[in-house]
Amino acid sequence: MMAGAIILWVLAFFYLIFLCCNWRNIRIAAAITAASSDFLSANTRIILLPIMTYILMIPVTGMWLFSTLHLMSIGTPIYVPNTYVG
Repeated sequence: MMAGAIILWVLAFFYLIFLCCNWRNIRIAAAITAASSDFLSANTRIILLPIMTYILMIPVTGMWLFSTLHLMSIGTPIYVPNTYVG
């Protein structure tokens, strides 16, 4: 238990040093997050973009599934020498 506690304290110390060395980067990340939240609150319609993309991808996926099933149902291709098509 004592060895485990010492190892965890050493890891916590290195984590604290890491946080102190990267304080400027953490501040920049917080500013970016604040700016993006301001943008999202001003442009609420942008939240619909992933939903609309998903809805528009349903027919594309259906067409892909249809063509894949059609090609798979043709059967096993037979090799014919000196041709480009099976």
